[in-house]
This record gives sequence, structure tokens and C-alpha cells, in this order.
Amino acid sequence: MSNCQLEVKVQTTAASRGKANGTVLFEVPGKTRADLVIINISRSRAGGNSQSVLKSLDEGNLRAGTYEFMVVDKTQKECAKEVIVVITEQ
Repeated sequence: MSNCQLEVKVQTTAASRGKANGTVLFEVPGKTRADLVIINISRSRAGGNSQSVLKSLDEGNLRAGTYEFMVVDKTQKECAKEVIVVITEQ
């Protein structure tokens, strides 16, 4: 196992009542988007069970709820961190 030191910061925006317009923004200090793979492993945007790889450092169109993401650092062998994100409702 590698000495994985992956710090992941998140910022969220609440979803409007009954709408899928919440967002989450990931920041990993010292890393660029090209260094990372971020996977939404809990729910698709529509609310079903599926995985989706983010194309950027943010994910939008989220309903209020709890989401599980896996952030993988491609520059370090076996370096990943699970991140739980809660999108609240306004």
C-alpha cells in the first residue's frame, strides 16, 4: 500500500425544494483535473443506482440527498479516498 495523502475539500450548493439543481465542487490541493478521476458511485443524476465518472471537478443536477464519491489520484499508486457529500434542500 502506498503512502496516500489525499486531501479532498468539497463545496456544496443546496437543491431547491423538489428540484435537481444542487451542486458539489471538489478541490484537491496540489492536483489538477488531469491528475484525478472522480466517480459518483452512489446515484446517477436521475436518482437510480449507477456509477458515473465526472468530466470536471464538479457535479450538478443533484437532488437533496447523500452521495458517495471516490476520488482517485492517478499520480500515486493505490491512492483513493471515499468522500460522502450531503446535498441539503433549500
